[in-house]
Amino acid sequence: MQRSVPKTRLIVRYKPSFNSASTAAAGAKDAGPAQAAAAAAALSRVLGAASSSFRGARALRVPRTFAIQAKDEAGAAELLAQVRKSGDVEFAEIDHPVYPLTLPSECGSSSSSSSSSSSSSSSECGSSWPEYWPLKAVRADRAWAKLPEFGGVAMQGAILDTGIDFKSTPELFGLIDRNKSTTCMDPNSTACSGTGLDTSFHGTAVAGIMAARHNSGDNTPLGVMSSASLVSCKMMNASGGYSSDAADCIYDMISKNAAAVLSNSWGDTESSTYLEEAVVYACQHDVLFIAAAGNERADVGNGSAYPAGFAGRPGMECVLAVAATDSSNNLAYYSNWGEQVQIAAPGSNIWTTYLTGTYKKQSGTSFAAPFVSGTALALRNLYPRLSAVQIKQVLTSSGSIKPGPSSTQPAAYISGMLLNVEAAQAAAAELASRLAPPPASPSPSPSPSPSPSPSPSPEPSPSLNPSPSPSPQQPPEPSPSPSPSPSPALPPFSSWSCKAASDCSTQLAAHPDINAACAVVACRAGRCSVRLRSHRIRCRIGSSFKTSAGNGSRAGKQKIDGQQLGYCEMTSGHCLQCMAGFHCSGSTPYCLAGTCVGCRKHGDCRKRTYRPYCLPGLQLCVPARQGAPAEGPLVPPVLLQPEPDEVVIATADAQLQSGP
Repeated sequence: MQRSVPKTRLIVRYKPSFNSASTAAAGAKDAGPAQAAAAAAALSRVLGAASSSFRGARALRVPRTFAIQAKDEAGAAELLAQVRKSGDVEFAEIDHPVYPLTLPSECGSSSSSSSSSSSSSSSECGSSWPEYWPLKAVRADRAWAKLPEFGGVAMQGAILDTGIDFKSTPELFGLIDRNKSTTCMDPNSTACSGTGLDTSFHGTAVAGIMAARHNSGDNTPLGVMSSASLVSCKMMNASGGYSSDAADCIYDMISKNAAAVLSNSWGDTESSTYLEEAVVYACQHDVLFIAAAGNERADVGNGSAYPAGFAGRPGMECVLAVAATDSSNNLAYYSNWGEQVQIAAPGSNIWTTYLTGTYKKQSGTSFAAPFVSGTALALRNLYPRLSAVQIKQVLTSSGSIKPGPSSTQPAAYISGMLLNVEAAQAAAAELASRLAPPPASPSPSPSPSPSPSPSPSPEPSPSLNPSPSPSPQQPPEPSPSPSPSPSPALPPFSSWSCKAASDCSTQLAAHPDINAACAVVACRAGRCSVRLRSHRIRCRIGSSFKTSAGNGSRAGKQKIDGQQLGYCEMTSGHCLQCMAGFHCSGSTPYCLAGTCVGCRKHGDCRKRTYRPYCLPGLQLCVPARQGAPAEGPLVPPVLLQPEPDEVVIATADAQLQSGP
């Protein structure tokens, strides 16, 4: 699409030492909309008197950070130089525009939900089951057959886009949480306010692919989920928007506990520090950040697309970039590609919801991303113990079809497979079952007592409330401070009090979800800090080692007879047999959901002359079929990606940091 948003906005963060009424007001952690508006007004008076190019200022979600509007692009460059020269800022940069990642519609007209199936528009655009080829391509229909209610509302996802038409789209009635939906873009006087209602079409189309109802009638679009709870955060219009507004949407959705999955079908070729900080903050808060790869026919690894280009960066492990495929399962002619693009989904001629109860076909990586977002949100609801990174690993490792080369870029490739909803659900179920705590042993029935004493109700653990730590130099603190719920797979370590590291070790040893050999603990300011160890660290499966105290010592060197050696899985603290396809050899060379197995499908056994078939359930090569399926693994492998040595998942000051 045509790039028409002018580069007339700046993002400026002032130093704490800058003595001004505006930054003092905006720097308060508990500053509300009124204080933020007052800070912007005070800053406007200062900059307005200093530069004729200044046109306005707005406080952003992070303290001491402002979006500053200039009269034109030349004025923005002049104002940027002036602000930087003052020496009072931590950083100042152009607020780069972002755009919907859509293409001109290849279907000229739309059909209404009230029109008959024989109408001319319906015939032209297509509305019968063959038009739902994308859902068959990703095997969503097979997942529905096994799980009719493939979805859930316990964990909410958000769509950062042009908004959602939740008033006149029957397929989305009741699916959008209007209380949490908002608008984070000018001309609002505060960072986020409004309803998040779509007046374009793009966000409504994305929402339809994710979650359009299956029971709204014939000839209507079907979402990849059958039930969901979505939140709309409007951060652009049909022409585009700014990266600062997208970042504020991220902070706002996390603060409202509406960010189990963030669907992002927008981007451009440039990024901003403020947006990068927000994405890092999202990853620290167990958010799965789905990003469309872009439509420039370029390698994402060359810095040609953001936020998809964040995939693979340190601290941004939760980002998943999605390429688009066509009906032949080839990379779409327009799609970006590259090693950082770890999964693909249909993106050409996708039949979905439009405005005012109508439907239309849409093309672009914008419409590939919501297939993955919808699947991810369904899995997060079905298996809440799995973290965002674990769901990402399930999605990227369970595909069985490698997209073919693009018709316009024969050498183009992506590193991932085509989304397979059915296999992803099976892999997630298997992984969740392996990570579940062992069932408690039934206790004998006590003898009757004439005066039974009631068991006390447990005290709820306080939730983590970390401030964002986007950069190691100067971590920002969003205002107001978001209060997301902690990862469902991890305990609230920072709520544990301590006088010494041994107190933390004792509490950790009693926790069934963490293998103590895979953790390092410390006591800081009276609160426990727990660091999960690298996948290179050995551990005993099912054991509870004495946990090491401090950052410099190594755990897991003790030997316990009769227990199998494994490796630490750094995102959960579990001790597994294998990760990332490593650590398996001999008669069990394949890593399947953290366990070494002999085979995953018949093809793994073909080189074994006397045992050419894979036995289901046991994943062993056998001489006869014995009921083994002819195609596909019973449970697809979950390949956990190599990570840096250590990652801190909780600290005493509730701020996540990268480990040494």
